[in-house]
Amino acid sequence: MGIQANTNNLSAQFELPIGPKKRTPRPLDLDVLYSKATFAGALQYVVECGNFEKAKQCFQALGIDAGNWTRMLDGEASFPQEKEDLLHELCGNDGLLLWRAHRKGKGLYDLQEAKDREIATLKSRVVQLENDIETLHRYGVIARTK
Repeated sequence: MGIQANTNNLSAQFELPIGPKKRTPRPLDLDVLYSKATFAGALQYVVECGNFEKAKQCFQALGIDAGNWTRMLDGEASFPQEKEDLLHELCGNDGLLLWRAHRKGKGLYDLQEAKDREIATLKSRVVQLENDIETLHRYGVIARTK
């Protein structure tokens, strides 16, 4: 004897609520970010752009208690540097990194994109040199090697 389920109405019997809606981080406005005079101001803006339904979703995911979090946002406590990568991941942006670089008068670029640009430049240069060599061969300036 086995247990039999009524398969006619299974989907209605086992419907589960979908859960909280998916959080979609907002893009950073770099002018707003760069206008922040303090790290605490930049931190607040970065978290705000993370578009959390409740602030505690962020600090709890970082493993920071509410009191310390409040002090960090007020500029009275330091944000742990080792948690910055996780914060960027949670908030969906690299705001603190961008803010720090801007404060130093620097910019950031993606290393992979820079590498790809360099490869494209070098490939273009190789093609140009190959064409130059072919032209020199054609006019007898240099001899072809075997």
